[in-house]
Amino acid sequence: MRGTVRTVQGLALVDYDNLCPGNRSELEVETSTATLLESLARASQTAFPGLGELDVRLYGGWLDEQGVPSPSARWLLPLLPALRGRRQGLIVRPTLATTMLQFPDVALHGTFVADTLRSCGAPLTGDPDPTGPTVPEAELRVMERLMRAYRRTNLVCLQDDKLSALFSDYHWPPVRKRLVEHGIVKVEDRATSGRPKQFLRSRFLPGQIMAGRVGRPGTDPRIRAFWEALAASAA
Repeated sequence: MRGTVRTVQGLALVDYDNLCPGNRSELEVETSTATLLESLARASQTAFPGLGELDVRLYGGWLDEQGVPSPSARWLLPLLPALRGRRQGLIVRPTLATTMLQFPDVALHGTFVADTLRSCGAPLTGDPDPTGPTVPEAELRVMERLMRAYRRTNLVCLQDDKLSALFSDYHWPPVRKRLVEHGIVKVEDRATSGRPKQFLRSRFLPGQIMAGRVGRPGTDPRIRAFWEALAASAA
């Protein structure tokens, strides 16, 4: 009679707002959370070699005093199914901790106190950044769509049918111009299947580019200059 091999399960309690601070867009939330889960899976495998599955409870400012989801929660909730899966050999299942672990019927309201934080002058996720350039929403959407493509590869083809909606967008030409001018991407001509095609190679990670708008410490000057130029061209 064969024995049954039992999968070893683990549980991680994560202070999300401390480890992933300052997310200001859906793409930033997706990028920083994916990076966090990869690091957590790698560290868990090193510390517990026999681990097979890992449940991750993300604690943060998810609900205000009335139980209304915060901007971060609204961005992260629809992304969770795609963020779940195998990482570093582990099956990783992230969830938002909106209830007590011991008492699932008790909701954790008031973990996001928007009015109090704003009254203290603290910038909040989803609020306009007082220190970053003001970029029109249309250009930001173009950038977020492009960064989603760069999450899969750092070489994007301008003739890619799957990205035709992006490259035919009215707001794409000025965004492309600034990206090239400031060295964020590099134009490359290549022959594929006998036909010449044009590609844009990203010189930075998507998270670095999007986070650079708010001028975080260590931001490459080229990224900061790109966002300032994009804001100026739309003014």
